[in-house]
Amino acid sequence: MFLTDRERHIVSILLNAPSGVKVKELTDLLDVSRRTVYRELASLEETLAHSNVSIINQRGVGYQLEGDEEKIHSLGRQIEDAQPSEMTIQERQRALSLRLLLSDSLTMEALAEELRVSPSTVQSDLDDVEEELERFGVYIDRVKFQGLTVIARERKRREIASQLIYGSVEDYDFFKYLNTLKEYPESQFNDYFLSCLTPESLHYANEAINHESSQQFIKVTDNQLQHVIIILALTIDRIQAGHAINEAIPAKAISQDIIYLSHEILGYISSEMALAIDLDERHFIALQLEGLNYKTSQSIFFETFDSQLTYQVKELIRLVTEHTGNDFRYDDSLFYDLVAHIQATLKRPVLLDYKLDTPVLKRINEEYPNLAVALDMAWEEVFTGHELTNDEKAYVVIHFATSLERYPSIQREVNAIVVSSSGVGTGKILESRLKRYLPEINSVTVIQLSRLQLVDFSKYQLILSTIYLSGMNRDYRVISPLLTDKEIASIREDIHARIQEDKNVESQITQHTNLSFDQLYDYLADAKYILDQLDLTQIEAEATVELTLQAIIKELNSDIIEDVAKVSRKVNERYLKAPIGIPKSSVALFHSSNHWVKQPYFSIYELDRSFALVGMDGQEIQLKRMLLMIAPEKMTVYQQQLLGLISSSIIESDINTVIYEKGTLEEIRELISSLFVKEVQHLH
Repeated sequence: MFLTDRERHIVSILLNAPSGVKVKELTDLLDVSRRTVYRELASLEETLAHSNVSIINQRGVGYQLEGDEEKIHSLGRQIEDAQPSEMTIQERQRALSLRLLLSDSLTMEALAEELRVSPSTVQSDLDDVEEELERFGVYIDRVKFQGLTVIARERKRREIASQLIYGSVEDYDFFKYLNTLKEYPESQFNDYFLSCLTPESLHYANEAINHESSQQFIKVTDNQLQHVIIILALTIDRIQAGHAINEAIPAKAISQDIIYLSHEILGYISSEMALAIDLDERHFIALQLEGLNYKTSQSIFFETFDSQLTYQVKELIRLVTEHTGNDFRYDDSLFYDLVAHIQATLKRPVLLDYKLDTPVLKRINEEYPNLAVALDMAWEEVFTGHELTNDEKAYVVIHFATSLERYPSIQREVNAIVVSSSGVGTGKILESRLKRYLPEINSVTVIQLSRLQLVDFSKYQLILSTIYLSGMNRDYRVISPLLTDKEIASIREDIHARIQEDKNVESQITQHTNLSFDQLYDYLADAKYILDQLDLTQIEAEATVELTLQAIIKELNSDIIEDVAKVSRKVNERYLKAPIGIPKSSVALFHSSNHWVKQPYFSIYELDRSFALVGMDGQEIQLKRMLLMIAPEKMTVYQQQLLGLISSSIIESDINTVIYEKGTLEEIRELISSLFVKEVQHLH
């Protein structure tokens, strides 16, 4: 908890006067106006609320502290002395790690004195710290009579140190302190971890972020903003102390926009602080900025579009849907939010997960246990090798939880009842297998045949029985007492079919449009133009994919393109930039949006022989059908939506993929037409 010097003074006064302090006494003791006292009390009250302590004002008595006695005592101890001796073992080990990372060399005795513990305690902590740091390629060199030295690259030192500071400071206290620095630049934060950064560096880091680049950070979450300000401040301090990166950081892996942003931020700091900041330092900060979630729009035509990640996110959503029984596949907001969030997550350095007991994660696991478990299983399958920190997992689960709140209809109550004629033992086996292999089912009730007439079957969405039920007027499924794998698959299909059927009914009830006639006409005109150009053409493949593409584009009408060579080059550049093959199929989507395309165009070309191509999942496919999608650099909103519908539909389901892969022209046209018609009903 961060308190300004004046707030600490007020707390001290209130602690020493439990019977109450009047405003007049506070103005005299603080030597400020009544207005200032009221302002300080309001700010202090908000801060103390986070510690479950409040300030009350009783008529004739004055201001008093109110709350749990232990909380007030704890507040008093903090005001008197917030030294490292009050740290928990975990906090002390973090402090030890941080001190070693930011120092050239330290003796065991100096560390013991600083942390107010014995040298033997430091020795014990050091064993744990050393083991943890080694996981990240950081080593501690122990030289007798000389002390301890950390062996690590400067880049790694900063990344781990910033994570240690970030994980130890509450965001509310952090941003309150930053605001205080604007008015009182020399103000100190009475916290061991944040005190490792100078107030000046924190102030200018915050000012740089909120300078001309502030629009870029509007949609960045507070915790990400906190981390980037900390690593900026740490970078300033390290440069001033003579610890440069001294490592060439290539710009190829960083998007140009982020490099420009880094130059803008560090250019401001360089100018304001008269500090020389070289190119490697700027690229280092660009790497940190690349890991932020800016929630930018995603389109297949954007340079930043990641086809492989798009496929992986679709797979993640599909698997979470299967594991939970809640159909998230049709929530576009969830898809785009996850793409933006995971894209940033995968670019961040994998470092120490120091917010192990984050309250957010604990609450999410309690409120959405099935989602958390489902995400663990799905993530491991889709993003093998990319481990999620607990903090990150909480935020990904939040995206799914938000989808449930946004569309409660996707959260289906599937309650099953099992009629067993073979006794309680068999019923328990069935119940166990249903719960284990069909997580879509919320609850399972097992009854004996003798109690059949006492059951209200309207409460159950799934009725299963081990025998034929004569006279049953509800749909039910007869299963074997041991429930075979084939039966499990069939039951799952039934559940998903019922969910989709309910969804279709709901959408028919709720669909409406606020489109004007002119808007509807424009939408339909664009849709008709795209459908009129659609064709399935048999072609003779050239020697390479690139030459085949060029031959295809050469045959396009001049109403669609104006420069064959330039359009061909742009399409080939996009193809070579990232995998475009649709996994487990023989099709790939070649696409580009550029200045030399006049009209949106989508068509399909069947090759007389196959090409080996990398799929979005990194696996090789045999290309037999080339899907070509090109568009003008500046498209109308409806053109973007229509082409986006087509591109998304290709990997939306296995059935769609098969249609694009093996369907006739009529089948493909029917699929795309149905997409366009459905979209009209959702346009506003």
